[in-house]
This record gives sequence, structure tokens and C-alpha cells, in this order.
Amino acid sequence: MNFSQNAATKTMAANPFSNRLIAAFVATIAALVISMFGSGQWASADGHGTSPTPEPSSTPSAPRHVLAKAGDESAAVTWFKPEGDTAVTGYVVTAHPSGITVESTDGDMLVIVRGLENGVEYVFTVVAFNEHGDGDVSERSNAVVPQDGLVLNEEQLERLRQHLRDVAHEAHERFEDAQKRAREKLEETKDRVHDRLDEQTDRAREFVEKAREQAAEHNDNQAEKARTWFERFKHQLAEKVARAEGTDRYDEVRERAGNALDDAKEKLSDRLENSRVKTEARVDRVEEKAHDRVENAQDRADSAIERTEQRLTEQISKLRDRLQELLRRLAKIWAERAGNNGGA
Repeated sequence: MNFSQNAATKTMAANPFSNRLIAAFVATIAALVISMFGSGQWASADGHGTSPTPEPSSTPSAPRHVLAKAGDESAAVTWFKPEGDTAVTGYVVTAHPSGITVESTDGDMLVIVRGLENGVEYVFTVVAFNEHGDGDVSERSNAVVPQDGLVLNEEQLERLRQHLRDVAHEAHERFEDAQKRAREKLEETKDRVHDRLDEQTDRAREFVEKAREQAAEHNDNQAEKARTWFERFKHQLAEKVARAEGTDRYDEVRERAGNALDDAKEKLSDRLENSRVKTEARVDRVEEKAHDRVENAQDRADSAIERTEQRLTEQISKLRDRLQELLRRLAKIWAERAGNNGGA
């Protein structure tokens, strides 16, 4: 084993993780689950995930979930990497109240802190660093009290830690697979809903075009009727004037016919304008109705997508709960099988 440690003598006797430490590990693994509609980047505390290119010129954030296990004048301390994609060169673990520090490099996130005083309660903090400097200080670990006779089996600590990392990696893959299927299902729903919306929009557009054609045809018919009436009335007036020709009433009839024709022209203009206004109003009503149809279709489409997203989110949540329960059962089995003398 290549644990980071201080210069004190290495202890090789056996002693398992406590139930508290294992339970804390499991809780941390469960916390790795990300939202199915988030960035999609796994917070790879299990050490297996890949990360995008680190952010330039930035120090790391705080390491997460610092856990401690007491030994004889020593303690094992482990943690999970900082959240995000910033590069980490190493870590510095500090014991409180003694101030003893241990530096860890090469991504090792389990160290043995030696030189502690038995019977004194200690907590530990961890700081990640890179070429740009030190990052944020982690929250304090659980409190531990080193005692005479407590031994830390480094091989078992590493084996249990690796087992937890493997379980976390498997959970990560299952979640990513479920999230991928959920996203594909959501995209299929969006495509189907948008195709249906396009069809309804096309039908609404066709409905408007047909209504426009019918309105225009109706307006043309009304205009033709008005012009026919005007031409017939003008012809009647001309006949009256012709019959009065050669009589002493001719001038009077001609004047009256001219006035009547002017009135008829004005009436024709009014009838044509009224027909045009009614046609435009009819088309406006049809367009408004079509617009309402499209808006209602859009609302239904949005609701369908929202319902699908909610259903898929609930499915992911249920899967997460099942995996968390599996991890809790595994932790219970490990705790029950671990003996007081450090047996596997």
C-alpha cells in the first residue's frame, strides 16, 4: 500500500472501518447523483469518471465529505475530490488541535496521520492545491479519539475504499445509462409533439387560406351583384330619358335621371366598401381563430413535454432511491462481517 503518511512508524495490524465511516461513505456515493436535466457531467468522486479540460488559472474548491477513523496515536483520513473540473496537484490534511499536517499527492485521497495523542479528540480538514495555489478548506471531519491498542489495517482500508469506489463507479454507469435513455425518450417525445404541432399549424394555415379564398369569392360575388344592379338601374334611367325625348318634360326627366344616377353611384360605392369591410372582418376572425388553435396546440405540446419530463425525472429518482438502498445494504453487510480484530 502507498498511503501518504508522516514519518512515524507504519502500523500493519488489522482493524476494519467503523459502521459510521462506511455509512458516511455510502451517503457520499448517494450524493453523487446529478439531475437528469443538468449539465450531464458526473461528479467523479469514485475516481473513474472523465473530466473536461480543467479551468485555467483557478484554484480548487474544497474537498468534500472528509471522514476519519481512529488508531493508536494515529488516524486514517479519507475524502472525496472537490466538485468541478479544476485540476488538483495534491492535498494537505491538517489535524486539529495539534496542527500536524500530511501532504498527499498523485490523487491519493486516503492518508494516515501519525503523532497524535491518545485520549485527545481530533477533527481533520483537507485543502486541495494546484499550480495556482491552495484551494478552499474543507468542512471538518467527524471527531475521533485515538486510543492505545487501536490499529489501522492499511491493506483493509485500501481494499474497502476501492470496493466503495467500484460500487460508486457501477452506480455512476447505471445512472448515466438511465439518464441517456431518459434524454432519448424526452427527445423522441419532443420530436413527436413538434411533428404533431407542425401538422396542426399547417392545417390552421390551410384553414385560413381557404377562408380567405371563400371570403374573396363572396366579396367578388357581392361586388358583381352591386355592379349588375347599378348597370340595370342606369339602363332603366336611360330608357326613361329616351322616352321623354321630344317632350316638354325631357329636361326635367334628364335632370332627375342624372341625380338618381349620382345617388346610385354613391350607393354602389357604399355597397362595395361595406362588402370589403365585411370580408376583411371575416378574414380577421378566421385568422384569430386559427391563431387560437395554434396557441392551444402549442400549450398542449408544452404540457405533453412537461409531463414526459416529470415522469422521466420521477423514474430517475426511483432508480436513485433503489441504488441508495442497495448501497446501504452493502454497507450493513460490510459492517456485520468486519471483526474487531480487523478481519476482512
